[in-house]
Order: sequence, then C-alpha cells, then structure tokens
Amino acid sequence: MKGGSFTDSGALRFPVSKEPQDVARAVLFGPYATSQGQVYTKETRRPLSAKQTQEYLQSSNPQEYYERLMHKRKEEAEKKKDQNQ
Repeated sequence: MKGGSFTDSGALRFPVSKEPQDVARAVLFGPYATSQGQVYTKETRRPLSAKQTQEYLQSSNPQEYYERLMHKRKEEAEKKKDQNQ
C-alpha cells in the first residue's frame, strides 16, 4: 500500500497510517478495515481531486495536509447546509 487507499485513477481516498495495527488490518482485511478507512466510510467522504492528491503526495506533512482539507470540506458542507435551511 502506497501510504493510503487510492482509486483506480490514482486519487487518494484516505491515508493509512504506518502504525503496526493499521498495517496489519490493511494487509489482512483491506484498507477499509483501518481506523482511517472506518472514518472515511462513516463520514461518507469522497476522494481527493487529482490536484489535491498531488499536493498530498508532495507535502512535507501529508497527514496534516489531509486533516486540514477534511476540516475545510466539513466546514463548507455545514455552511452550505445552513444556507439551504
């Protein structure tokens, strides 16, 4: 696994940590069995864009980049939801 779960087109779904328990779960049961995979499914997240995936891969701190991006997406979704009410 290249440090995450990627779509066939190469977009990052979610990062997978290198913690032994997550690596073991990913190898034995697939990436969705990891803690990050569970959050991705529970929160119905979507893959990153091609540009975002490249920025993630080139980041000096990919996990921080991903978390900031997910926080931004969540804020934007809540803002949109509030505007529609």
